[in-house]
Order: sequence, then structure tokens, then C-alpha cells
Amino acid sequence: MATCIGLRTLAVMGAWGFAMGITVVQAQPSEQWEGVVKDLERLERTLQEQSVEKERDIERLHRQVQEKEREIESQKANIAGIAAESGDNRQTLAVLRNELACTQTVKLFWDSRADMLEQLLGQQRATLSELGEVIPTLRQLRERDNP
Repeated sequence: MATCIGLRTLAVMGAWGFAMGITVVQAQPSEQWEGVVKDLERLERTLQEQSVEKERDIERLHRQVQEKEREIESQKANIAGIAAESGDNRQTLAVLRNELACTQTVKLFWDSRADMLEQLLGQQRATLSELGEVIPTLRQLRERDNP
């Protein structure tokens, strides 16, 4: 998460630097322009790849959450069935209730993990959007300095 925030901050600072006037970068040799553009393009590709991975992870976690929800419902039905039976089933019910609590905890963990990944994905998409604005400007400046 810190990496995404750091990259976003870097992108915002870069955009702010362009808005304020690129006097420092303009003074650099043209070879460095090429390096700056390539680094930002590489960063953009990396963020896009990470975004795809996060989307897959989110989908996987949502499937796991759905599986746990089905398992929870099944466990609740088992508990209700055993509770309805006659006889001394207190120990069996206690074990089943503990299993249900564990399953619900795992489901909550996966659900919160999916939420966290969705937030990170949103931050990466915002950074990609900002890079999408900065990179073309850098390319234009590079072309202007390298006729």
C-alpha cells in the first residue's frame, strides 16, 4: 500500500513540477529525457501488470467468500438439524458452532482482503491515469528538445 501511495505521490509531484515550469528538466541533456520517459513508461507497464494481478486476486477472493458463505449456510442447516433431533447433542452442537465461527472468521478475513485489494487497485488506477497525462507531455518536450 505504501508503494502505491509513494508512486502516486511521485506522479502527482511530477505533474506539479510540470505545471510549475520544467526549468530543471529543460536544462538536462537530451539523453536524460529519453531515460525519464522510458522510466515512466516502465512504471506505467508495471502498474498495469500489477493492476491485472490485483483484479485476478480480487475475483479469486470473491469466489472464496462465496464458497464460505455456502459453507456457513450448510453448517447452520446442520446445527439446526441436530438441535431438532432428540437426545443429548450438546457436545456435537458446540463443535459445529465452533466450526461455524471459524468459517465466518475466514470469510470475513477474505472479504476484508478483497476490500483492501480493491482500494489498492483504485489507487493504482489513479496513478496510471496521472501517468497517462504526464507521459505524453514528456514525450512532447523530448521531441521539442530533440528535433
